[in-house]
Amino acid sequence: GGELASELQKFMLPDELRSKPPVESLEAGQWFKLICGASNQDLAQVRSLALVYSVAGADCVDCSADPAVVAAVQEGIEAADRLLGGG
Repeated sequence: GGELASELQKFMLPDELRSKPPVESLEAGQWFKLICGASNQDLAQVRSLALVYSVAGADCVDCSADPAVVAAVQEGIEAADRLLGGG
């Protein structure tokens, strides 16, 4: 809940950086990409990484194409969105 959100806010980029559309990050030379690794099949770890890096403002999560891994990444991003009040 609230304590976790407070802790995670310590690692968040300022809104003006985090809220940029990815294309603006590319154009500004500030692309921030999480590389989970194509062989990383640890679903809990991938979900957690996607959550934390999304909160930190990552523009992209590079992961395995395995449907279970993609779903774990999506779950992490959605959890970050809820944590930040977006969903």
